[in-house]
Amino acid sequence: MTSIAALALGVGANTAIFSLVNQLLLNPPGISNPDRMVAVRAKYDKLGLKNIPLSARDFADVRDSTQIFSNAAMMGEGDFNYTGGELPERLQGASVSVQWFEVFGAKPYLGRTFLPEEDLPNGNPVAVLSHATWKRLFVGSESALGRSIELNQTLYRIIGVMDRNSAGRRKWISGRR
Repeated sequence: MTSIAALALGVGANTAIFSLVNQLLLNPPGISNPDRMVAVRAKYDKLGLKNIPLSARDFADVRDSTQIFSNAAMMGEGDFNYTGGELPERLQGASVSVQWFEVFGAKPYLGRTFLPEEDLPNGNPVAVLSHATWKRLFVGSESALGRSIELNQTLYRIIGVMDRNSAGRRKWISGRR
């Protein structure tokens, strides 16, 4: 009887742990088709660099490899200095390519995501806010769309707000310059 109880407890614990790992790591919330995603990194053995982000040229090669990848997106995480409130603050954010939202299946709650012409080097600076950032900085007001937000001494026009359950739902903004 003791061995059956111990076995049942062990199976139950393993099931609970697998369920948690499956939900958080293998199928994170807000990401559609995580089993079809892969992170591509560069490796330069001669310089001893084993796992570094792709250069813009390497990313273009990956993006254009349509026989291997159906779509590709690039993201560079960083901090943004926000000076529009009572006190300056640092926001976590990311600069992403136009395909990022499509790759992650992320749909905006309000507004839209980037247009291809906004992904060009000299495109107009635009931003898509996370749901949490929108709620905190703009009290959830729809009037935030079209307004400007100063980040790192550059004015970005707010074009969208992400759903609270979308990929990258932490307090960050996506900026494209």
